[in-house]
Amino acid sequence: MSDVIESGRIKKIGAASGKKAPYELAFLDERRLTEIMDLQTLIVRELDDPELFYPGSIHFIKERIREKGRILGVTSESTLVAYRIISFPGNDNDNLGIDLNVPENELSKVAHLEFFVVHPEYRGNALQFKTLPPAIRFLHNFGYKHLCATASPKNYPGVRNLLKGGFVIKKLKDKYGGKLRYILYQNLAVPINRGIEHTITLTNTDIDGQQKALMQGYVGYKARKMPAGFEIHYGR
Repeated sequence: MSDVIESGRIKKIGAASGKKAPYELAFLDERRLTEIMDLQTLIVRELDDPELFYPGSIHFIKERIREKGRILGVTSESTLVAYRIISFPGNDNDNLGIDLNVPENELSKVAHLEFFVVHPEYRGNALQFKTLPPAIRFLHNFGYKHLCATASPKNYPGVRNLLKGGFVIKKLKDKYGGKLRYILYQNLAVPINRGIEHTITLTNTDIDGQQKALMQGYVGYKARKMPAGFEIHYGR
């Protein structure tokens, strides 16, 4: 790992009551490639619903380490327990800025927050949210203006953390070969004005209602857990 960005202590499921282990947050290099792929394989194997996660190939991961992004990792006692992938899509066709009508001359300033994975034994430490601020600071410092991410409408923790981190939902459409995804956006140059005059609340399963609201200029800005699923607060 490179220079440590943050350190602290986190809990591990099954550890002695109250006992926490040290962790470090830093960008990963190719020496961690095997651990990155092994952790992804573990997560895929444990999924109840394959719609929740679209894994990256080893080629995709290598590209993000080498030149098309960065990988922000969390290690505890020398073991990789979580990571978040940042992508620089450039003018590739998969640039989410195209979906959101970012001007063509600005597409080189678009970055993606790709998937986040955490080892099951280290869930409950808010690591997904902890990795957001350093990722955003890094991108801002390197001149990126537009930050995009995707999340499944079934993935409450992922949606909630992105919205808490300053994103808004701008679209809901099929991506990754037919998987339904929210496309979320954050302007790194000019913070989005969330001055909202009118709000509506829709459940995560009301796909048609949400798509209609987004076409009418609403953006999703808050998620709230419900007994069955969750709801999104939309405003404009």
